[in-house]
Amino acid sequence: MAAAEYKCVNFAVCNKALEHEVIEIEDGEDPVCPECASRLEPLKPTGTGVPKWLVPALVGLCVLGLGLWFALRPKPAPVPAPAPAPRAGAVPAPGPGKPLPPVPPSVDCTDTQLAGNIKERLAHEEDLRNTPIQVDVTNKTVILSGTVESDLARNYAADLAQRTGCHVAGVVNDLKVGPSDKSITGRIHQAFAQNASLRNQPILVEVSHANVVLSGSVSENIARTVAATTASQIPGVATVTNNLTVHPVSSSASTGGVNPPNTARISREPPPAPHASLTGTWMGSYFTCAGAETMIRMQVTEPTPDDVTASVEIAVPNAPSASFVSHGILNTMNGFLALQFNGWQHQPPGFTMGNIGGFVTFLDGAPSRFSGVIRSPGCGHVQLRRQ
Repeated sequence: MAAAEYKCVNFAVCNKALEHEVIEIEDGEDPVCPECASRLEPLKPTGTGVPKWLVPALVGLCVLGLGLWFALRPKPAPVPAPAPAPRAGAVPAPGPGKPLPPVPPSVDCTDTQLAGNIKERLAHEEDLRNTPIQVDVTNKTVILSGTVESDLARNYAADLAQRTGCHVAGVVNDLKVGPSDKSITGRIHQAFAQNASLRNQPILVEVSHANVVLSGSVSENIARTVAATTASQIPGVATVTNNLTVHPVSSSASTGGVNPPNTARISREPPPAPHASLTGTWMGSYFTCAGAETMIRMQVTEPTPDDVTASVEIAVPNAPSASFVSHGILNTMNGFLALQFNGWQHQPPGFTMGNIGGFVTFLDGAPSRFSGVIRSPGCGHVQLRRQ
């Protein structure tokens, strides 16, 4: 049998009682305090006590269990800070790659009402109001077309189309990414400012859906040609309509009405030389940079020198012929013909084309030969004769 534990309770005279000292009594011994001979009070029954190591072991297990629970319990989701209230009539811009969620529809609108609501919403957005976005609605399906300046603007416009409070069956996003009308206008003005012959000319530039219209006046015919060519070379430009007029500057206008002494009078630009119309069929060859020769046919109509149209057909080796239309003007002072590429009638795969420029040779006032270039990646020197 294990030893039993006792405690002395004679607090008056016994130090063992005062110090709460435990006294162990073996089986068969008399439970008497060895110091004061007082009877001892048993702490636990003999042989049934709990082992001393059990209590700290249980405490350790409890601590370990609590630690595992805190470590493995699910973490609560962080509560986002409240977003600032948007201004009236505006929708917060989406972050990159994270479009706004569509708003649940609340009203069943007609196609006309839906299109009007979307156009109004786009007009209120500073980044989109000057962007040429075409909105069409058929059976509640919205079709967006036109050009925007970034992928973010493209996605944002599609999100806004669903946030008008009307039921939307779907959005077809046909928007292309490229320069906007506003940026094209700015680049044309910048190019004109950097050109000495155009810098101080009163030229008005209007751009709609990448189609450029030039109006106003210039001092000479060559400046009119240069303006149209310069505008056509701006990235993103689709077509150029040249409505510029030519008003030469006289000597009195340039000197304030007074001719300086001992200075020759500045004469007005001589009138255009008479010539026969370029209208007719022109045949010849198109030479690439590698020296390859290709047959070319150009059907020209010229109601006036400022309105020349050419239907061009090029015989592409081992492929269907390429054909396109160009518009331009003829400078009657020096015979320079500038034709702006205006669109394909038939484009073989991988075939590219550009503007045409060169000089027309007149024999006895009649157009006889054209020598120039086609501005395309394949280079291209052109020699044509009128048939």
